Amino acid sequence: MFERTFKVVFLNDRGVGKTTLLYRISPAASGPEHIPFLKANILERDFTLSKYLFKLLFWEIEPTATREVINKIFADADAIVTLFDVCNLGTLDAAEKRYNLISFLRKQSRWLVGNKIDLAERRTVFESEATKLAERLNANYIEISAKTGDNVEKFLVSLLKDLLRARLEEIEVTLRV
Repeated sequence: MFERTFKVVFLNDRGVGKTTLLYRISPAASGPEHIPFLKANILERDFTLSKYLFKLLFWEIEPTATREVINKIFADADAIVTLFDVCNLGTLDAAEKRYNLISFLRKQSRWLVGNKIDLAERRTVFESEATKLAERLNANYIEISAKTGDNVEKFLVSLLKDLLRARLEEIEVTLRV
């Protein structure tokens, strides 16, 4: 069986639902593996398609991690996910600032994810506003609820498709040379 692992790193502030999302992604896990010196938690999710096994390795980076640690972790990331709270406009602004911090890195799959859509009555960030930001950041956009699970599987499948598409493009470029 062919196996391929993709490294997915979360880049966001506290309180946006990242840990809840990670547990939703891998509910069978007893908890993420914590690596204190990297200030990171790592969690894995497997997908089997035909005779191929794909692993998404999710890295949750503490916002207090040093710039040096963040640079090392992001340097070989296949995807960067920034989660924000649709009930807190400040977290969308913070997401844009965080993306600017890593703009020098190679072009990974980038995702802006609006969380907490289950709290519609408290929403302060409109989907159109977040979509415009995602376009400016050259990122994919989706809205989810980590709490209820709404759109979480759709996000994961879309993320995997995006990663596979990018990998195929890399292979095509290599074959042309």
